[in-house]
Amino acid sequence: MEKYRLVAQRLLVLSDTCLEALEHIRERMNDGHIHGTVFLFADVVEAVYIMDEALKPVLPQLSQADHLESCLLEIWTAMESMADFYDQRNSTGLMVQLQERLLPSYREWKESLENTLHGYAVC
Repeated sequence: MEKYRLVAQRLLVLSDTCLEALEHIRERMNDGHIHGTVFLFADVVEAVYIMDEALKPVLPQLSQADHLESCLLEIWTAMESMADFYDQRNSTGLMVQLQERLLPSYREWKESLENTLHGYAVC
């Protein structure tokens, strides 16, 4: 049980950090520093991958598994689109993807993750 508690706690901390990073990216983009955010975005992609992989073994047992999976699919789709927009240097597309798809999907996933893992994290 201790192993699951530590994993749950670390997932929740990393999910907080990712949200902070996404919000920082949004702020930098709003200030006109869009292309200076690409490395932080790459870190977010890596962190989401790590969280996704950490959840896979336990996901079938979680109460909101289907919702978590559908939110993650939307997150991955939005991040793929953002990567394309970074490659194209399309600042408008980046802002739209971040504000209208990635941030809302990530917040929804994070809330669901918190509700699901809360019991494991406090044991």
